[in-house]
Amino acid sequence: MSQDQGWKVDKFDIHTSGLGANRVNAIAISTGDAGETHLWIGTPCGLSCYRYSRA
Repeated sequence: MSQDQGWKVDKFDIHTSGLGANRVNAIAISTGDAGETHLWIGTPCGLSCYRYSRA
C-alpha cells in the first residue's frame, strides 16, 4: 500500500495478501499504459500481480 509517497507493509503473507505461497521466488515491477504500477510476485504456487495507481 502506498502511503505518503512511500510503502507501508504490515504483514504480507498467504493469509493477508492473496499470495499462493509465503516463499517468494521472483519480484518485478512494471508500468502499464495508463501509468499504473504493477508489482509481480512469483511463488512456487503461481504468479500474483498487484496494481497501484497514483491518485
